[in-house]
Amino acid sequence: MSAIHDLPADATMPSLPVALDPVLMAARFQPLLFPTDSPTSDRFRVAGCTIGRVKYRVQEKCVISYTLRIEDKDNERAEEHLFCARLFPTGLSHARYRKAQREPLVQSHHGDAVMHLPELDMVIWAFPNDRKIAGLARLMASAARQNQDLDDLVTGHWGTDWQIVRHTHELVHYVPEHTTTVRVRLLLDKAASSAQPVRAQEATLFGKAYYNDEGAETYRLMQLLWQRNARQLEGVRVAQPLAYDPETHVLWQMGLPGRTLLTYELGSPHFLALLPEAAQSVARLHVADLLCARTTHLAPWLSQLPKSATLLEQVRPDLLPFAHALVQALLTNAPQPGDEPQATLHGDLHLQNFFVDESQPVGQRLALIDLDNLSTGSPWRDLGSFCASLYYRGLVEGKPMALLRQIVESFCTAYAHYVPWPLSRSAVDWYTAAALLNERVHRSISRLKAGRLELLDDLIWLATSLLSS
Repeated sequence: MSAIHDLPADATMPSLPVALDPVLMAARFQPLLFPTDSPTSDRFRVAGCTIGRVKYRVQEKCVISYTLRIEDKDNERAEEHLFCARLFPTGLSHARYRKAQREPLVQSHHGDAVMHLPELDMVIWAFPNDRKIAGLARLMASAARQNQDLDDLVTGHWGTDWQIVRHTHELVHYVPEHTTTVRVRLLLDKAASSAQPVRAQEATLFGKAYYNDEGAETYRLMQLLWQRNARQLEGVRVAQPLAYDPETHVLWQMGLPGRTLLTYELGSPHFLALLPEAAQSVARLHVADLLCARTTHLAPWLSQLPKSATLLEQVRPDLLPFAHALVQALLTNAPQPGDEPQATLHGDLHLQNFFVDESQPVGQRLALIDLDNLSTGSPWRDLGSFCASLYYRGLVEGKPMALLRQIVESFCTAYAHYVPWPLSRSAVDWYTAAALLNERVHRSISRLKAGRLELLDDLIWLATSLLSS
């Protein structure tokens, strides 16, 4: 990510522009990791810095992940290292740094496990140290086969005759202070003592560390969905869950072959051919009738609307009249909860959470992934969130609005064929408009991706037009 120039003014965190400028941060990291009076100062150089995930809360905090390219002059090579920083309001970082030093930490390749830039009011954790994800270091050690965890996982799933003969691992997703996912590729073979020689087989596993115990509920529900799908063709395709460790909050599952629906060009013939299958997957989940621990209600969604408008005001005060009018229209026209069917919701529907396996027959090519937000609630909430994500993706890519409306219409029409309840287009439009404000406007501000604040006008206009229609 390059430097973000359209930043909101935040007097409580005046160093925010520096923290979100990779060039300036590379210069800050150099003396922090390799002080001039240390023996490593001449050997190592921070040759580059990229910004990954950002989570910004106005006047409260900003969490940022940095990937540094560090050159080793002696060995003429360069490696990438990950760091997570938390920016605090002026004067609050010193106490937070002292507290962080008292937490369990693992040694870092470069610099200390936790570091402090007081002039920026910034505390920095060297990966795999993380302020909240206590099991992260154990997950990375397991993926690297630095402990017995991976071998025990293989034995538990494949049997005692199988052993790992080769493995690789890589970090695929890191959301600081929330979750971390690694991919492990294995080559398995029967032990020499096995009575029946079997050809070696490859396997891909994913391990996910959570900051809390939500993975336990995810694992339980994934088991139910996996078992149902194994018994009947009409089940929801999901990855096979393998194990969950309540102590480290780490969930392991099998990998799925294929690629996400996001990798297909939006609106291309191939994408449009897969869209009905995506709708079918959602419909199958909605009618699965799982006993979820979480229930999604309308009331919190309504209470979030004025908060989203207030957040928008802090970065684009000129949009406040339009945001207030939108909130008022949403509150006035809110669906009546008793009139809505109840379904098993995915809770985070977007194109990246549909996985496509082209080797499967038509109608069975798509699977749903990232099931951490499964809950019971109105199906229109899921559909509205997904439609909002489609519009948002189209705006990011500059697609014509007519195409986006066609895609949304195609998805909703296909979905209606697979559920026992009639489709309420007015309810879907309402939830889409609400999701454009509560999710898409909110994330455009909180994640501070370059160019995303430029979409705020279009998002407010689109939400308003959906209610007007």
